[in-house]
Amino acid sequence: MTFSLLIGWILAGYLLCGYRLNSGQQAWPRIQRFYLVNLALALAAAVLMWQIPSDASMWFHASAVGGVMLVLVSFLGWILTRYAKEYLRGEARLNDFQRYMSLALASVVLLVTTNHLLVLLLAWIAIGLSLHRLLMFYPERPRAVLAAHKQFLFARLAEVCLLLAFGLLWWQQQTPWLTEILAHYQETDALSTLDEWVVMLLASAALIKCAQLPVHGWLIQVVESPTPVSALLHAGIINLGGVLLLLFAPLLSLSVWAKTFLLIAAGLSTVLAALIMHTRSSIKVKLAWSTVSQMGLLLLECALGLYEIALLHLVAHSCYKSFAFLNAGSAVEDYVVSKLHRPARLSLPVLAAVVLLASALVLGIAHFMHIIWWDMSRLVVMLPFFLMAVVLLSQSLFGHLRTLLQSLVLLMVLGGLYLLQKQGFAELLGLPPQVLSPWMMGWMAALMTTLFAGYYLLSYQSKWSVSQRLYRNLYAGFYLDEWATRLTLAVWPVSLPPSLQRAHTQFKQVEGRV
Repeated sequence: MTFSLLIGWILAGYLLCGYRLNSGQQAWPRIQRFYLVNLALALAAAVLMWQIPSDASMWFHASAVGGVMLVLVSFLGWILTRYAKEYLRGEARLNDFQRYMSLALASVVLLVTTNHLLVLLLAWIAIGLSLHRLLMFYPERPRAVLAAHKQFLFARLAEVCLLLAFGLLWWQQQTPWLTEILAHYQETDALSTLDEWVVMLLASAALIKCAQLPVHGWLIQVVESPTPVSALLHAGIINLGGVLLLLFAPLLSLSVWAKTFLLIAAGLSTVLAALIMHTRSSIKVKLAWSTVSQMGLLLLECALGLYEIALLHLVAHSCYKSFAFLNAGSAVEDYVVSKLHRPARLSLPVLAAVVLLASALVLGIAHFMHIIWWDMSRLVVMLPFFLMAVVLLSQSLFGHLRTLLQSLVLLMVLGGLYLLQKQGFAELLGLPPQVLSPWMMGWMAALMTTLFAGYYLLSYQSKWSVSQRLYRNLYAGFYLDEWATRLTLAVWPVSLPPSLQRAHTQFKQVEGRV
């Protein structure tokens, strides 16, 4: 009962900030205090969620994923409100921003805590509609209108997938309560044909929500929106596809077809988006492509059964991406400095030596610690990411020894913190480990090899003809967004605001006279 009251107070606080305290710049101090109170309530509710058992008769579902997301969303909301107070000072549509941001945050809180399928679906829809209004903050910008239009259509497609999936679940299990549904699938070893369709629909909704290729274009173009909106989108809303898969992890773990679908679609998005990001110069655009790649990696982790790593990745990405967008000005300077300090080329002998040394070190430690097979499989899957970090650190070999030692110490400290947090999330989730098949490990190795080879060609062998052709196609995004834009406009043409329609008509008249 106490837990339900805390969630109710949090939801009421966000709605009050959006509709009662919404009176311009003068209301910001009170809004900030309400957001801070909500953060404290979220911490208390999270503690209760991790201590009380789930009850199917409760309207709110006590889960580890819900507790982590509740604290994360409340923290991000408080930070973004403090930033938006100065960033949007003097804006005519300030009230609209506060209203729809509060509605989005309340909807996310409801989504991660509800125990009812219908309420979860309604919260998902409310998040999409409030995000659309935030993306239309500057309706006079044509690119912003186009991006919001495409996002609106893709969001509706994800909602249709979710509606069908929930409808099939409700019809098969004869209950709308999430805890009862998950308990049923935790006790079974196989899925029926309808169950496989349910998981495929859930995976499709997650891919669309996470803006995976080829439905990614709107995420790249929403840089036209205010920085607080971009930070909220990239740090909190875009990862709801991963949250969905984490909530329904017992179903996903039993579906070979859905995991295969995710591995292929999200894997290709991860590699291509990471390489495309390397061809961009705009900081916000690079961050947007980074989000596409990171969300693909998050979905890959869910498909591989690495749920504790996925939850850790979700939290880390949200904090990093909000910080990156709110400090985009400083990021420009940091990027220029990194370009100046990067070596012109990285010799293959040094590169090979570093990779072999790092591989031997990691596998040797694993053998010494007598890690069992499923742990070893997870280690092998994560090995390419470790090698990428080591290769980047190996660039310090061209600088001072002190810099190299500092980098290695930092890597060891961060690695230790990562292991502690991963183990903590594994204990909170309480999900059984998944055994990775050889083809999954081979596919991951192929993806990381492709990513590594592409990075090497673009960074250190840019004069090769194959590198130049690769660069041109990557810069164009393989024209995937152009095809998606044509299709969406053919299905439902965009309607510009009246001011833009008048401006477009006047331009055509002037062009005709010339």
